[in-house]
Amino acid sequence: MRRVLVIALPALLALALAPAADAHGRHLSERHLCKIYRCTTIAASAGVRVFEVGERQPKPGYEGNYRADFAVWLPTGKVTEIVGATRGSFEPQPGVSEAKIAGPYVAYRLAGLVEDRYDYPEVPEKMGRLDAETGQHTSTPEVDVRVEGPYVYFAVTPRGTVAWAYENRNERAIHLLPAESATTTVIAHGRLVDPASLALVPGHLYWLEDGVPHTLAVP
Repeated sequence: MRRVLVIALPALLALALAPAADAHGRHLSERHLCKIYRCTTIAASAGVRVFEVGERQPKPGYEGNYRADFAVWLPTGKVTEIVGATRGSFEPQPGVSEAKIAGPYVAYRLAGLVEDRYDYPEVPEKMGRLDAETGQHTSTPEVDVRVEGPYVYFAVTPRGTVAWAYENRNERAIHLLPAESATTTVIAHGRLVDPASLALVPGHLYWLEDGVPHTLAVP
């Protein structure tokens, strides 16, 4: 009996001292998540990994398969939930379709958003920003771009400035979300804007309108 207690007590202590996992992934570890679920890398840098968590054996064609998206700040192992998911839903859930990283910042594109069943298949896409080091989401970064297809171009700087451009059958536009700001600004709009020309480097934003280069100083 004593041997059983000696073996069991360390395990019980480990469970008692282990941090509890909350709904936002704050006390979770990447190792723990990927031990339970199948993890797929969406984007990665020397300091940040953005990954999708899903069923190890998903049911083909079933929208209710569990999926969530996380970012881990590799220097400390801090995990932040980007998008959660609900099991058992019969409609597409929001998910990170693409992400780009600069320094601690992650700019990401959300797809598969359905607010009402009658909205499907006209699914809007949205942009978001996350500081993976602190776990802070920008309060209002999500802008509905309503794009049919993968025609969204975006970039992020190490200070957290995000720019994105898109085009659809009716419009073309470039948006800017400056560092340390929660307010987006339309930089250019109209059929002459070339979204694919978007380029963002620390300090400057570049794009073409009717073949003419434009530049804007950004933080």
